[in-house]
Amino acid sequence: MARELWYADGYLLTNTNIRDISYESSIFDTPAKRGDNSTIAQSHGELWRPKVYEAGNFTLNMWTFDRTSQAVAVDLYRDLMRVVHRNLELVTFERKWDNDTRWYRCKGEVLQTVSPSYNSNRGYRFGIEVHVPGAFWESPSLVTHSTLTSAALPQSLDLVNHADSNAPMDHFRFAVTGPVTNPRVELYKSGVATGQYWQYNGTVATGQTLTVDSATWAVTGAGGLTVNEALLDYTGARYLTVQPRHHTETAPQVRLSGASGGSGTKLTVTGRSKILA
Repeated sequence: MARELWYADGYLLTNTNIRDISYESSIFDTPAKRGDNSTIAQSHGELWRPKVYEAGNFTLNMWTFDRTSQAVAVDLYRDLMRVVHRNLELVTFERKWDNDTRWYRCKGEVLQTVSPSYNSNRGYRFGIEVHVPGAFWESPSLVTHSTLTSAALPQSLDLVNHADSNAPMDHFRFAVTGPVTNPRVELYKSGVATGQYWQYNGTVATGQTLTVDSATWAVTGAGGLTVNEALLDYTGARYLTVQPRHHTETAPQVRLSGASGGSGTKLTVTGRSKILA
């Protein structure tokens, strides 16, 4: 059975002297949703509105232990506080399985520490409450998916390495390499178009690349392409938000369509998996 390890800025929390009560002891709060539905006079119910997530929180319950000295146990606790209590920067928390099958991280700040209690065997029990401004955990490395270069359009791309996500992924960077005219990148769910897309109503010539970044709102060109942002149409609150799948669905899929494709035409998608808890 894989063992779950915890790190704070590279400091191993689950070591021989500072450890979780158990490897499943952490308590996660799924971030609350922000946004209100609209009520309409003399109409039943409400008008539903899309929601976004608030910041996240989680609690780690741990204990320090040393067989030789109560003072050493106190020093271990103080050492941990040096790692997690920062007032000018966020701490990178990581949780991973020792067989490397799962590995996620988040940026957080410790807003409160549960006062340690002495458990009479040279150990102290305590907890830390972590506030996560970015709401979600994410995979530590950027993952890139690319279609094969082909003149045939549309081109479909299964985001298989993001199938573990259970939070909305609105941070992807989409790069379309020409030639292609009026490139359109659209989200599909189990083979059915969701109606979410972005489209650039212009031409990306051979050797040029159009990059649309959902995280930063940047639209850039390479290889001599001068971007006109007025030519970009999109649906939703972002250029494209990839919703997570449930277990009966296939991996999220995006599809590149357009006209006048050539031998170098392709779509590249780069991003991280996002996890609620």
